[in-house]
Amino acid sequence: MPSPSPAAVVPAGPLAVGTYPVIYDGVPMSFKIPTSGWTAEAPGNSIGKGEYPQPDWAGIDFWLNAPDNVYADPCAHTALDPKPNGTAADLAAAVAAIPGTELVSGPSAIEVGGRPAQYVELTIKEDLACDPHSAYLWYDESSGGATGGWRWAEGLGAAYRIWITEVDGKLVWIDAYTFPGAKPELDQEILQIIDSIKFE
Repeated sequence: MPSPSPAAVVPAGPLAVGTYPVIYDGVPMSFKIPTSGWTAEAPGNSIGKGEYPQPDWAGIDFWLNAPDNVYADPCAHTALDPKPNGTAADLAAAVAAIPGTELVSGPSAIEVGGRPAQYVELTIKEDLACDPHSAYLWYDESSGGATGGWRWAEGLGAAYRIWITEVDGKLVWIDAYTFPGAKPELDQEILQIIDSIKFE
């Protein structure tokens, strides 16, 4: 099944409470929005709630093309070489060792949508050697490699949660982030959304 145009993923704008069927990187799935206040940004693979940038903001990114490598030096934008072997476990291990981050949890074997998955949680160190928005964390080669399709650090102390699973031979990557001082309710809603995921 071909990937849809980005506009076909989730309609941009406020999201009503309910279930949203979507297709990311050709993988049909759905998730539920548990409370009001969530919005989708164009092209529809990023949703958020609260006031950006901090502290009361939560963001979730459903990657249209799953990242397949991390940066060995986030500030110098140097990609890890050799890159992970293409499995969720190897990619999660690489994420857990990104310089400039502090590992909080994982890599752990969990389930997402009833499928085996890997989970990693980390924070951006306060003594990061460059501006957070200049620190690149991971990327997908299909979007320009190490020079494009990357994820940067949103801020010092920002917390990231990463879920990586495989569906029909494709990696599915979801990451969520919050800032220091975020309300506990935001973390709870992130987990509610992840727990609601179902794959077709």
